[in-house]
Amino acid sequence: MPNRGRLRLDYDEKSARVWLTWCRGTDQQHGPKVTEALAVAAKNGALLCQLAVGEDFPPASDPGEPPHRRSGEGQKSIRHGARRSTSQAWVGSAMSDFDYMAHHDQRGRPWLFDTLIAHRERLERDIAAHLGV
Repeated sequence: MPNRGRLRLDYDEKSARVWLTWCRGTDQQHGPKVTEALAVAAKNGALLCQLAVGEDFPPASDPGEPPHRRSGEGQKSIRHGARRSTSQAWVGSAMSDFDYMAHHDQRGRPWLFDTLIAHRERLERDIAAHLGV
């Protein structure tokens, strides 16, 4: 989809957020319409992440891992937003210690970054449709 643009996803460890940026070639696209499109993609991405976090996983933790809890707090804490000044959107968590779920090297877990990467093409289609390209 190079003629339509490309969604860039960047994980920020400090805020435990995944930032969404719309680019054409190597240039970041700006403007209120781009920000609106990214906000739509962030909302859809947050819903996809909530679904992924809600999937069943093995109940036991490996030695040295934090215990697996099924309180639903991680799923409920997933938020999204947009920053108009930079034409970027984000998906993250309201929990202060959510970093362990947001990005991790282990596969098969509901990490936000991996979920958004897996659904990048869908999010790109959402953005392109909103922009009319």
